[in-house]
Amino acid sequence: MGQAMSPLSRRLWAAGIVGGVCAIVVLAVLVLKYGRFDPSPPSLEKNPNPAIPGELLFVDEDGCVVRALASGESRSRVDCPGAGIWGVSWIDREKIAIGLASAADSGRPTWTEFDLATGSERDTGIIADYSWGTPRTESPQGEQVVIEEDGEVILVAGVVRTKIASFEVPRHRQPQLVTWSPDGEWMLLTYWVERDEARELWILSKDGRTKGTIARLDAFGPVGASWWIDGRGYLPAIGGLPAGR
Repeated sequence: MGQAMSPLSRRLWAAGIVGGVCAIVVLAVLVLKYGRFDPSPPSLEKNPNPAIPGELLFVDEDGCVVRALASGESRSRVDCPGAGIWGVSWIDREKIAIGLASAADSGRPTWTEFDLATGSERDTGIIADYSWGTPRTESPQGEQVVIEEDGEVILVAGVVRTKIASFEVPRHRQPQLVTWSPDGEWMLLTYWVERDEARELWILSKDGRTKGTIARLDAFGPVGASWWIDGRGYLPAIGGLPAGR
């Protein structure tokens, strides 16, 4: 028969078991926090929110122009022109503009008008300049949004700063503003997914109560998106294109 363990041996054995369990827990926490942790808000495609108004245009991870209800309830691919998309924008309820490289102007991108009903295209000749992708931090109501490195989203109204949301993201990888909604009550953010060659498009309400992931985008394609609300027009505003209502 085996020799009985002394009280000291039993204590050492128990301490070893506890230490091993603690090490496993610490490892699991580190993996979750730094390896597989996902700060993304819930998918709006899987869990639509009818309270989010309007429609979006964006370029998905396959390089196709997508028209989607901002609520996440439905979406469809409008066109898949392949490489060379510079951006997308609403013109009015029936037409959109796709920024495409123009062979007639040394490859500089111009806005091509696309009719949603007929699928017909017309090159407008309007240059899709580099300012198109610059985020507009000011809302239609004159408020500003600031996103800190630690993932805190701050709404600035005059001299009043209010934290409206906080995303647990790695430092130096905070979400970036894409555009406000035309009614100034929502914003689109983009987030580069860690260890993944893709970006996500997030929706956040101005009060921070509603968050959702609306789409995955190509890692190296255009980041910009365009938001349309009937009676409010679209954002971001595009120089040279009509501000449709």
